[in-house]
Amino acid sequence: MVGISDEAPRPKGIVTVEVIYPDGNKDIFVVENRIVAQGRDYMLRNTIGVNTVDINYIAFSNDTTDPSDTETSMPGTWVYAVTATKSQVGPRQVRWSATLDGGATGISGNTLASIGLCTGSNGSGLFARVKLPSTIGLASGVTVNVNYDVTIS
Repeated sequence: MVGISDEAPRPKGIVTVEVIYPDGNKDIFVVENRIVAQGRDYMLRNTIGVNTVDINYIAFSNDTTDPSDTETSMPGTWVYAVTATKSQVGPRQVRWSATLDGGATGISGNTLASIGLCTGSNGSGLFARVKLPSTIGLASGVTVNVNYDVTIS
């Protein structure tokens, strides 16, 4: 057909993680994430308005495995979720932002290896996840700032 693209719109996620250490040094990671099958289902349901879901949390975990399309909750023996601020930052682009205080109770002493978007405050309802290129030790004075962008091109 004339005028119709052979390629369907594709969702793409990019996670930007800024780690600030007590001495002021910073690490910045920019990683492409995986939107899992359940996440693609959420997108469809939200688009057509049937059984819609709210993706409100950025979840942090110590899981070091590669993301799998079949995941439905944030993996890991330590999972901590933070309510995200949501915004539209461009055409067909949304952003979830959150900050993790590495010295807070329940966080300090853990290792951060994965970050995901979830519907539940316990890491349930996984939409997307990324494994970081290296782990981050969480302790007093360590701050982790996350921007989780999803674009449909």
